[in-house]
Parts: sequence; structure tokens; C-alpha cells
Amino acid sequence: MIRNLTLTLLSLFLLSLPRASAQNIGKLYFLDDDNLLATLDPNTADGNPISPAAVFSGTLAPGTVAVDAEGNRLFFVVADTAQGTLLITVDLDTGIAAPPFILSFSPSFLAYHCQDSLLYAVDGTNTLVSIDPESGAAAAIAPVAPPAIDSTTFTLDPYGNRLLFINSGPLSLELFALSTETGEVLTRLDIGDDISFSNMKYNCRDGQLYGLLDTGPATFARLDPVSATITPLSGPVAPGSFLANSHSLSQSRQAYTFSGIDENGTARLYTLALADGAILSQPAIGPNYFLNNGIAYANRCSAEADFGITSACAGEATSFTNTSTLGASLLWNFGDPASGEANTSTEANPTHVYNNPGVYTITLIATDCGADTLSKELQVIGLADSPFPDSTLACKDDFPVTLNAFTPGTEGATYLWQDESADSTFIVEEADIPLEATVEITLGACVSEFTTFVDLAPDTDCPCLLEMPSAFTPNGDTHNDFFGPVDRNCRIKAGSYTLRVYNRWGEVVFEGTDPDALGWDGNFNNEPQPSEVYFYTLQYISETDQGDVPGEKSGDVTLLR
Repeated sequence: MIRNLTLTLLSLFLLSLPRASAQNIGKLYFLDDDNLLATLDPNTADGNPISPAAVFSGTLAPGTVAVDAEGNRLFFVVADTAQGTLLITVDLDTGIAAPPFILSFSPSFLAYHCQDSLLYAVDGTNTLVSIDPESGAAAAIAPVAPPAIDSTTFTLDPYGNRLLFINSGPLSLELFALSTETGEVLTRLDIGDDISFSNMKYNCRDGQLYGLLDTGPATFARLDPVSATITPLSGPVAPGSFLANSHSLSQSRQAYTFSGIDENGTARLYTLALADGAILSQPAIGPNYFLNNGIAYANRCSAEADFGITSACAGEATSFTNTSTLGASLLWNFGDPASGEANTSTEANPTHVYNNPGVYTITLIATDCGADTLSKELQVIGLADSPFPDSTLACKDDFPVTLNAFTPGTEGATYLWQDESADSTFIVEEADIPLEATVEITLGACVSEFTTFVDLAPDTDCPCLLEMPSAFTPNGDTHNDFFGPVDRNCRIKAGSYTLRVYNRWGEVVFEGTDPDALGWDGNFNNEPQPSEVYFYTLQYISETDQGDVPGEKSGDVTLLR
């Protein structure tokens, strides 16, 4: 299953979304002696009725209690003297039964297939049958050939579409696997002739079968459906016998629970670990419990992926919390391929550092028999880079310089400069330099500080600043006798310089192309020009270490005699 969830996280918080069905996962259900649906605590054997009234009358058919955990339903079959064989569905939350369906046969077992949402059973003619739990309609699949099936061993592998069971063959016990789709025999394995393996359940996590060896006292054992190897996991358990069809396997706890009698004749609810057969609990139970002996754990068909996020700022560790329902293995993808190998993790509660702000898609794949995928979008806030360089060098004609701390994506940020001003921009005058300008930027919960050193750029980086006088006096006293640029501290590209001076009739009275020449001496055609206002234009190209920079000037100049 693949699901997507879009989230915007603008501050620090923990996100987790509970699932309604998760409250029933792992619970053990049974029908108590008052014919009520109830939960059964495997640690204390205390029953807690759910149903407000009896959900059936008649006799519960052995081995026909099954649970659909995702659908919050429990199914069972009863023989009712008035109505016949009934398939009953009870809501796990309310304990209320839906109207029953009448079956035309009495099944020897009932199992729910969580992948195709059908119930499976074997009828009185030894035919494999599927039942639609929504309508009660039954469909024959194929005859089941073995004649001596131990009905306590029927168990489904919904991921492999297999029905497994043990048959008492003419010479030995045989483990069968049938296709739930066609009834075809997939495997048929000899498991020995001197044993009795009962109350069998399939564990999807390890693909193994678990049940009880009847050696007088019961022995908890594992059966490999590939090699047919039986491995005892416990010593003698329930020495006084065990009850057929009163068993279930918990995927979430990886435990097996069954009803048995101890050496003193006390009825007990035994729960053993699948890993090593260790007894986890064995509380005593009342004798009335055995009136309706079916028990069933609510096992999910697969994990349900879910997770919470503690969002952090860019450059800091964001934390992820796995809140999946089950999930024997986890695979995270943080949606940050630039982080390389750090982009994935198999940890339960990993962390990841997003170096850049932005929106990232986090994906968790939780696998427990079946896999579930959930994706959420995370907005990481903060400033990845300084809004200005470490040094801000400016030429004289660039002042005043404006430092701008705003960058796209930081709307709503607040600013604090070294002089306590709070605008996004800061003005630096030439008189202020050299200056170390510092700004603290706060965006949500993220605070960043950036600094730039402001000073004059080298002359070689700056274009020419050709200052032109407003008047000149060509009287031969060697002071201010020529009109042209003053204070030139730059390189002018050869062939780019042109200074023209116009009289009041628009006539060009001077044109110079040599930036190193003195300029106009106030004469035109060797004739002194009158004292009055003239107009000039100047075009040139500055050569800097940063490249060529075109420049031009124009204005009035007064000739005084």
C-alpha cells in the first residue's frame, strides 16, 4: 500500500497521526461463556466483554473464529437449531453482530485471507470453498483430496496464497500446501510417522509453521514448510492435555497462545515465544472459558507505516519518530539526494540534516509480512547561504552602499543589525568605512547571523572617475589654463576617449582623443574664444581588473578671461 500526505511545517513541532484501527491490533479475542465478544488478556486470562448482548445462540463450530484486523471484524460459524449453519460477523469496536448469513454447509475451519478479503473453508464434501464476507456467497474452488485432514492444522499464508494443513497419510503425516486460487497441490511433504502435530499456525514474518507436538504433555515446535523439518522449541507444556482449536499466533508479539491443562488439572492460557519457546505467561483460567474455545489475535495483514517529524532549521538535525503499526523492518528515504548515503536509513528513529531550506518528501516503507509506504512533505526553513559575501568592496561612486539581507523564501523574517536597526536593508556611507556589518535574521524558530566587511575596492577594480571642472581661465598663468578631466586614477582604453566642446550655436570648437593631453586651451582655429558658457560631452572606456566599463559625461563649462 502506498499513501501520501502533504504537510507544511513552519515551526518546531512533533507530528504523528493515529490510526483508528490500530487500537485493536495485537488484541486477543474470544467468545465468552455468555456468547459475548470479549478480549482476553494473555497475561492474566481476564476477559473483558465488548458486546452489549449475546451475539449468537447455538453451538460454535470448532476452528471457525477468524479476524479481519483492517476491517475491525471477527467472523465465526455457529450451528443454530432454528436457522441452520450461520456465518456471523461482529464489529471489534462495538461487539455488535451484523445480520448473519446462512451457509449451505458446515465448515471444518474458517480463515480470513487479508490480501483478497475472502474467507476460506472446507465443506462437508472436502471441497475448498471461498466465502464473500460481504454477502455470504460461497464459491467452490476444488476438491481437497486428502481424506484424513487434521482440522486443527488448517492455516492460511495470504502472501503466498496457500492453504496449509496436515493429513494423516497411510504411512506418515504429510504437510500439504494448496493454492487458494485453484486448489492445486503446491507441495506435499512427509513429516514423519511417529509424531502428532496439531493446532498449527503460519507466521508470515519468518515463513514458518508453529504448533503443538502431542507427546503426552504438549511440546511447542516449529515446522519448516520447505524442508518439513520439525524443531521442538520448548520442554513439556500443559502436561494435562491441550484443547483442540483453542490457539492463535500474534504477529506483533511473535508469540503463540493456546489453552491447556497443567499437571494439577488447572486450566491455563499458555503464551510462548516463537523464537525459543520460552513461556511468556501461563495464567489460570476459569472452566467456563472452554465452553466456546476459539481464540484469535487481531493481526494486521501488513505494517501500517506512520511517523512523526520534529522539524529543525536548515543545517540542524531533523528527528523522525517511527509510529508505524508493526513494522519488522523499516526503510527511510529523506528526499535529499544531495546528502548521498545519508539520504536513507534503516533505524527506527533516525535523524537527518538538511543543509538547504526547501520542501522535501520523506518516505517510510514499513515491512511486516506485507509492506506499507507512507510519504510526507516537510518544509525546512532557515537560511542556507549568507545574503551577501564575506567582503563588500565598493568604488567611490557606488556609495552609499545598500546591504540587503532579504532572500527569496524568507518572507516573514525579522532583522537586527549591529546598530540595533531592524530593517531588511542597511545603508553604508563612504564615511562609515571600513565597517564590519552584522545582521541577525530570525525566521520562525531559526536564527542565523551573517557578517560582511565593507570597504573601498582597489582602484584597479573601479572604473574611471573623471571629474570635470565647471570653469577654466586660459590666461597663460599656468593655473587652470586648460579644460579637461582632473584627478584621473585609472586606465582608459586606447581609442575609446573623445572629449568635445560646443559653443552656444552647437559648433564644435574642440575635439580631443588623447586622455593624456592637457585638453582645450580656449582657442578655436587659433583664435581665442569669448568668455561665455560652453557645452561638453565625454565618452571613454575604463579598463579594470573586472573588465571594461563604458563611461560618459556631459555638462556646461564657463570660459573666463
